[in-house]
Amino acid sequence: MTDTTPRGTKYTTVEFTPDGGALSTYGVPTQHLEHGTKTNLLIYCHGSSGDHDDFTRLSVWDEFRNLLIDHGWGYVETIAYDPAWGSAVNNWGSPTGVLHYRRAYEYAAEQINVDHVAILGRSMGGLAAINLFVKDPVISPIAEALILNSATQDLTYRTIGQGAGLGQFRIPYGYPTDQSFIDALPEHDPLQYPVEWWQDRNVLQVVADEDTSVPPEHHGLKLRSRTHHVLALSRLAVAYGGDHGATGGYTQGPAMLRFLNDALYGVARPVQSIYANMNGRIEEVQVPAARMK
Repeated sequence: MTDTTPRGTKYTTVEFTPDGGALSTYGVPTQHLEHGTKTNLLIYCHGSSGDHDDFTRLSVWDEFRNLLIDHGWGYVETIAYDPAWGSAVNNWGSPTGVLHYRRAYEYAAEQINVDHVAILGRSMGGLAAINLFVKDPVISPIAEALILNSATQDLTYRTIGQGAGLGQFRIPYGYPTDQSFIDALPEHDPLQYPVEWWQDRNVLQVVADEDTSVPPEHHGLKLRSRTHHVLALSRLAVAYGGDHGATGGYTQGPAMLRFLNDALYGVARPVQSIYANMNGRIEEVQVPAARMK
């Protein structure tokens, strides 16, 4: 299918199901596809109950998707869904869900002349995005930037701290009992991954200060505090007054595009800073380098 951005850039979207994967979609500027032009590719990891074409069709992504296409980017997304899990379309960063993203990328990379690769994880998709970025044997070595948008990042807090039923989490991970899943959490929870895995990587945390579904202090800000000092490029974008929906991270399209350009094209790391909650607002505070070590 062919569509056009408001600025007049034609782009083509294609639905496909790769071997060993799930129903997927890629989108790319039509000229790039026709002429084999090198194209930066964004891997989009959907949220809870998402689908293979969320980034393509949901209006909340219109601004950012159009910005990407106008600047020569393509994207690939998938449902990351194993029918054995039942009716819920929730992978919670499970190995099977991550594998589906890898398969979708590999297929898209056969059709598109891929240049740089970045990953965007939205809500629940933050878990899959992180696993792709720091653990996946195919994607991790080539992914140059990660955007975590109102993203779940502390799996222990999400499963135990918020009092959620563990079944929806342990089933996609393949654990037979709640206790066996709890025992295995250290190997699946990004907040417990070695800090060294983040060394010299580029990460943008997008949070909304009124997000009660994925509270930033338990997810984006918490992981940033743990990893900020080893990242090559560490950014924070805040949607003030925003919730987990349309007023939150979805509104940060320009900030996300700036981060991608800076990460991929070698902009030096800015003055070291870290977040602080000041007068009820999340702020960047400059910190002497010695205190960040």
